[in-house]
Amino acid sequence: MLYLMHGLGNKFAIFDLRKNPDFAYQNYQFDYDYDQLIILRASKNADLEMQILNKDGSCADACGNATRCVADIIYQTSGQEAATIETVNRILATKKIAENYQVNMGQANFTWYDIPLAYELDTLNLELLDTQKFGKAVAVNVGNPHLVFFVENIAEVNLAEEVAGLETADLFPENININIAHIADAQNIKLETWERGAGATAACGTGACATAVAAYKKQLIELPVQITMPGGSLKIILNENREILMTGGVKLEKSINLK
Repeated sequence: MLYLMHGLGNKFAIFDLRKNPDFAYQNYQFDYDYDQLIILRASKNADLEMQILNKDGSCADACGNATRCVADIIYQTSGQEAATIETVNRILATKKIAENYQVNMGQANFTWYDIPLAYELDTLNLELLDTQKFGKAVAVNVGNPHLVFFVENIAEVNLAEEVAGLETADLFPENININIAHIADAQNIKLETWERGAGATAACGTGACATAVAAYKKQLIELPVQITMPGGSLKIILNENREILMTGGVKLEKSINLK
């Protein structure tokens, strides 16, 4: 099956190849302006394995919005309200909560070599852009690498012109996602994200997680926190093990039988 879905406007073309692992999805023609291509395969370690491909063909290690979409596919096809999804570097636990899905995204990592950076720096205080406008960035890995800038006015930031160049900077050997955030109050953050390999998207689940934990680490917010992006909002909280719990909705636009 091919599922055309989105999480808060973050669009995915999801090929479910668990029953047809040899299907040549690369040659399949369809009309959908997706942000990421998702390949689902059988897994020995979880309910299924998820591979994430950006529009430019590069691989992504994690995608929160896609994970919720995949949790919905599992629920709709098997009735499972709780499921596990294997990614390249972790196994994500999901569960259905009313009309939404919650994903345990695991723990955040602020160590410079785990993000990774090319060399050691203070990951909570990176001076990368005009500090008067952007302040100091926080670098964090939440399954994939992110930068978070806290600004006074997101409307004054042009992602493509002022931010996008950092994606492929030498400091980031695996490239990086960039988040521009404004803290509205102690439990509400406004966010826009430039995703590596995809560009500006309506929402970014791992970007929301990275922003929440960065703001919490800097003692700028309280938890739970609501992250509002152009496509909608996600609720982020940490559990007793310091793991990030992300909750939000998904939408199926179309499903197609593969032949």
